[in-house]
Amino acid sequence: VLIKDNHILVAGGIRAAVKRVKMHTSERIEVEASTLEDVREAVEVGAHRILLDNMSNATLAEALKLVPKGFETE
Repeated sequence: VLIKDNHILVAGGIRAAVKRVKMHTSERIEVEASTLEDVREAVEVGAHRILLDNMSNATLAEALKLVPKGFETE
């Protein structure tokens, strides 16, 4: 299940969006993240994969430091 920015906006944030999806399915969840805070939140809430979206090379490098080993990114 891909949770994109518009889904996050409507749900009221990444935590709320992921929680809502987990209530209805056990499928793997990918979260679109465009800030470092989005990355932190997606990891904390238990997303399975993060789509690193519209980040500069410097921000991308910082984002990858926040992601645990073995965690999938795109």
